[in-house]
Amino acid sequence: MQNSLKIDKKNLSLALHLAAGIILAVISIELMPQILKADTPRIAISAFITGGLFFVVISQLINFIQSRSGDSNQYKMK
Repeated sequence: MQNSLKIDKKNLSLALHLAAGIILAVISIELMPQILKADTPRIAISAFITGGLFFVVISQLINFIQSRSGDSNQYKMK
């Protein structure tokens, strides 16, 4: 009675990237105009850029640690 839905990695990755894109679109359409009208939009813009850079650094750090531990095939971020 139990049906299992099999999703390959490519479709899962596509769905997750689509969801992330939708979230970023909502943020930029709904919140950014209000933030940019504020007295100090530089703070919001720098926080947005810093968050993106932080994500890239953490991703590279995870890949580096996984490659050094010999577990580079499992959960590798590209």
